[in-house]
Amino acid sequence: MGANIKGSAITARVRYVREHYGEPGVRRLKDALGADARRRLDEKVMPHDWVPLETVYEVCTEIDRLYGHGDLA
Repeated sequence: MGANIKGSAITARVRYVREHYGEPGVRRLKDALGADARRRLDEKVMPHDWVPLETVYEVCTEIDRLYGHGDLA
């Protein structure tokens, strides 16, 4: 069993993408994610939910790749 983190770690990042890139940006993010992470986002993560750390890492990495500089800075 891996580590988990509060869902607010994902909800805040998705909210950022939505505010800066709109719904097309969120769709682009979901399309870039693997099946498990995409499924979790489609299920509507709540801030108090526990989410696998790997999922949060994948979301952060893809946001940086799509909208940042790809260096996780």
